Amino acid sequence: PVAEAIRHLPVEAVARLAAGESTAVMVGGHDVTLLPAWVEILRHPGEGLALLEQGGMAVAVDTRLTAPLVAEGWVRELVHRLQGLRKESGLSPTDRIHVDYWADSGLAEAVATHAEMVRVETLTTALDFTTNPDLLTTEWELDGQKFRVSIRPAG
Repeated sequence: PVAEAIRHLPVEAVARLAAGESTAVMVGGHDVTLLPAWVEILRHPGEGLALLEQGGMAVAVDTRLTAPLVAEGWVRELVHRLQGLRKESGLSPTDRIHVDYWADSGLAEAVATHAEMVRVETLTTALDFTTNPDLLTTEWELDGQKFRVSIRPAG
């Protein structure tokens, strides 16, 4: 009965025990005082959470991937690949570029949503979606979605 009562302690009572204070728990109709030395508090993060404890503090972070986070991740990967393509093309890291691209719908939507990030991170003066992907020179795939692109110096 005591173990069951401890498992169902309110958060406030657990916080008191964690702070080194005693707390009362009802067991079989009787108040029982729990001393911090009698219990071990174990923290288990729930599904989709990561837990970091340090110096008596704990922080839980939601690790689930939402659609907006996935889209931002795709765009960050595209920025990385565009920078590599810039280098392969013999362009300087400071050269402004023009980007023509085509992408599957989910990826195209992500680029449209984060177009400003792409422009700023890659020094792109024009980021143009084309409906004719056959004119584009480089093809990449991200999570099963195709992305075709050509870059040239802006001018």
